[in-house]
This record gives sequence, structure tokens and C-alpha cells, in this order.
Amino acid sequence: MVTFEDLPDPFSLHLMWPHGTVHGITFAPTSRITHYDNEIYGHPHSGSIFIFNGEGSDNEWFTFAAPVAFNGAWVGSPHDLGGEGDKEFWFEGYLAGTKVGESGHVLLVAEAPMQYVASAFAGAVDSVVMRRTYGWWVMDDISYSDVVNEPPVANIGGNAGGPPADHYEGTEGTAIALDASGSTDPEGGVLSYAWDLDNDGQYDDASASSVAHAFDDNGTFTIGLRVADSSGQTSATTTSVIVSNVAPSAAFENDGPVDEGSPIDLSLTNLYDPSTADVAAGFEFAFDCGGGYGAFSTTSAVSCSTADNGDRQVKGKVRDKDGGVTEYVDSVTVKNVAPSLGAITVTGDPTPLGTLITASAAFTDPGSADTYVGEVRWNAGEAFGAANPGVNQSTKDIAATSAALPAGVYTASLRVTDDDGGSDTRTAESYVVVYDPTGRFVTGGGWFNSPSGACTAALCSTFNGSGKVTFGFVSNQDKSGSFARGESEFDFRAGGMRFRSSVYESLQVAGSHAQYRGTGSVNGVASYSFLITVSDGQAPGGGGVDKIRLKIWNADGVVYDNQRNASGSSLPDDLERGTALGGGSIVVHN
Repeated sequence: MVTFEDLPDPFSLHLMWPHGTVHGITFAPTSRITHYDNEIYGHPHSGSIFIFNGEGSDNEWFTFAAPVAFNGAWVGSPHDLGGEGDKEFWFEGYLAGTKVGESGHVLLVAEAPMQYVASAFAGAVDSVVMRRTYGWWVMDDISYSDVVNEPPVANIGGNAGGPPADHYEGTEGTAIALDASGSTDPEGGVLSYAWDLDNDGQYDDASASSVAHAFDDNGTFTIGLRVADSSGQTSATTTSVIVSNVAPSAAFENDGPVDEGSPIDLSLTNLYDPSTADVAAGFEFAFDCGGGYGAFSTTSAVSCSTADNGDRQVKGKVRDKDGGVTEYVDSVTVKNVAPSLGAITVTGDPTPLGTLITASAAFTDPGSADTYVGEVRWNAGEAFGAANPGVNQSTKDIAATSAALPAGVYTASLRVTDDDGGSDTRTAESYVVVYDPTGRFVTGGGWFNSPSGACTAALCSTFNGSGKVTFGFVSNQDKSGSFARGESEFDFRAGGMRFRSSVYESLQVAGSHAQYRGTGSVNGVASYSFLITVSDGQAPGGGGVDKIRLKIWNADGVVYDNQRNASGSSLPDDLERGTALGGGSIVVHN
């Protein structure tokens, strides 16, 4: 509708147009205006509007009540009163009564076009006002056509495919940028946006032109977009979103380094998956202890056995419900463990020259794949040599024999070494005694219990109570009785006292009894004298019990005596108070 407004007196309006509605536009008033000199003409030529005003108000207008495309031409003289020709006109756009835009102002120049198009305004309009400044004017050659508000064009965008991109791709649990800013309004208006991101047919999930949306699980999803212009016209479209699975992650842990024979504990912890659906479904695990992967299971930890030292490559996998797998690889150091020798068993009784002497022991080693060599040392200070028969690899036993030891007292030691260089050495707690059966001799080996106070506090500073003394001795004398030789060793381990003879001075033998003396060292310190008195309980008159007395002294006095109250007299009285052996034997041969 075209409405002419605010034309105060005195004025004259002449409008010539075919009667009725043209292009959907109805001119009003549709009948003669009952005001002076107002006239509406039906004219066969159409297309002319004459508005001329004398001294009325400025800024007159008429309104197109619907958006139309308008074209006209200003006709100047002879209708330009006073020949001014400097009046101007413009168009204003309104939406719901609010001005939304204005065209530029144009001088009324003869035959110059007077027109507006939709692009003159920022957005959709529902009416257009044509204004002009004070004066009168004539438009000629006017034409109108309806402006149809075209619906907007929805463009949902994409980040893959094409060109142009025609869908979206991303990964589960990570927001994907959805961009509909490519949507347009033919009239250039402002659009509103509504998204359907869960494919439920409702556009109620987001309302911005660009949104970020994360899909909780992998798969192909349909999303929709609907845009609307200011007049309510809408347009909708859809596209697909291809969401890829993301493999889970974990911390691959082990308790290495470990000793051989001990298990390697592997575990997959601190599990993470961006998909809560995958987390809810749970994960499966597989492990490779070095010999290949086992089957997948829901157990997230495993123990791997070890048989030998070295660097072990271990692996672990975690898998989600969609088959996404992450593998971890690590190296664990397995440390060698040296074999451990048990107590050494030696030939206990004094043994004649040429008799086979044996030292043996069992040992343990957690490294079941190790192999071993055995060595023996028959006396302290000597070098180790190969043990014969050596090591039984299957039973983990070591044995050493010899029939070539000369007469003497021996402290046998065994050593076992594995193929990785780990070794253990142990010394027998009892002595090996070898004697010469020809001529006069006294020999013994075993242990006895040392009574409390036998060792002085000065010598046994850390302990002078009762304890076990191991011993071995041999004393020989030629048949003439002119020469004594031999060796004696005593070890009071609890008190920290070790005695070793160095020189024999004399040997007396009387039936089942013997006494010999000489000098030696205590804990490596020389200048000590000793007296040893023994009784062979199995010899005639021996009483059935082997006994021994050991007395050691230096310039400061007696430092050890296991029979301090004995008389110290000559044989046989001194033996009445000897200490019975706890193990071993004594042999007196005259």
C-alpha cells in the first residue's frame, strides 16, 4: 500500500494511476480526497505523481506499506516553483516500526532517477518511506514491482571432502569445530542459527554460527542446521560427521631391576580413553614377557618368571571395545645372583697320610639357567685350584678330594662360581688333620665348648663367655724321640681369637695321654707360647672320652686356658681336668 501522509494546507496532490491495485500495491485514499485541490486521477498513461505544495511544512513523505522495488524520475521545470531545483529526496527502511536503514540523499535533478533497491538497507524491511525537502515536485515514469523476501541459504560447512568441504571428520572425545558462517541471506539481513547435534529432529543443541561439539564415541553421525532471517523465513540442511576411534593409553610399569629367579611384575595402570563409552565398556590387556604375547584378557597385570640375568625386553598392550590398541615396550634388567654355599663337610677324624680327604657342600642359586665351576683351597694363604670331582650341575653340589696332602692341619675352603662371574666362598668350621702313622704321633680334630672366662678380657674384648672352639692338630716325633714337628690351630670364633702354632718344642706321650708345647701366634701376632694336653678316650686306659686342654700365654700372663683350675702338672695328672670334646676325635699313638 502506498499512503500519502502529512500534506498540510495549502497543497495540491495529483496522482495518476490505473484504478485499483497494481503489483499488489493499493493506493490510498482510493477515492477523491475531500480537501481542497486534492485529486486522485485514473489516467490511461499511469505512472505520474504530482505533489506540489505552497508554503506548507517541510519534509513530506509517503510510505510504501510493503517492500517494493521503486523506480521513478524527477521532472524539474516547468513545475519547479521559483526554479529552485535544489530539493533532495531519500528513502528510509522500517521493520516493525523501527528504522533499520536509510539511503543516501539525492538532489532533485531533472530526469535523474529516483529509486531504491533492497541493498539500500541493512536488513529486511516491511515498509519504505520516501521523503523530500520543502517545496513541490513531480515524479514521472514511475514503476513498482513487489519485493519477495527470499529465504536464507543454510550452509553447514565441513572440514573434509570436496573441495569444497562437504562433511566433518574428527576423533571421539575431542571437540570438532562446526562452522555455519557461510550461510547467507539474499536480503543481507542478520541470521539466527539452530543446531540439531543429536539427530533427534529438534534444533535445540546450539544457537551460534560456529560451535564446538565432541562426540563421545566413534561412528558416523548426522547433524542438522536451521537458519532463519529477521522475517522468519528459514532454511535447513544436514551433513555427516565421521568420528574416528582413539586407542586408549596407559602407564606401563614394572618393578625392575630384579634378581634372577625373582619375577618381573608388569602392569598397565592410569588408563585413559577420551570416550566415556569405551571406559564404561572396559579394556583388555596382553603382555609379552619376552617369549611372545599371551591372549588378551581383562587382567591388567602379570608376573614374568626369570631364570637368568640379562636385559629382558617386555611389552604390554591395552585394547578398547572398538579394537583400538596401544603398545608399550620397555627393558628390565635382571641382575645376576651369586650362588650361596652351605656348610662344608670335611673328613672329620685325623687321617693317615695317603688317605683320600673329602670336602663337600651343597649350594643354591635362583638362576636356574646358570652353570658352575668349583674350586678348592686346602689351606689359608694358598691359591684356589680346580675342585675334583667338582660341581654336579643338576643337584648343585660341589666336592673336592685329595690323597696327596702331607701331614698337617688344614682349613679347607670351597668356592663355586656361576657363568656370570658371581661366586661364593666358604671355609669349613672344622679342621682336616693328616698325620704320619709311622713313629710316635698325636693328632686330633673337632670342637669343644670353651667355658666362660677361659679367654681374658684383654684378648677377647668383645666376648669372653662360653662358646665353641674348633681345633685341629698333628704332632709327630721320630722314634728316637729327639725331634718334634707338627701343626696346631684353634679358633674361638665367638671371642675373636684364632691361634696357630709355628714351632714345636717337645712332645710327651704316655699311654693314652700326650702333651706337647711350643710357640705360635694369636690373630697373626707372634710371641705366644702354648701347652696342649690331650687324652685319647679310645686308647687303653683312656676312659672312653677324648679330652683336651689348651693353655696360651705371653709376657703379660695367660690369655687363654680352658682349664684354669688345673694343676698344670706333668702327665698324667693335668688331664684329669681336660674338657671333653663335643665332636671329632683325638688319637695318641706311641
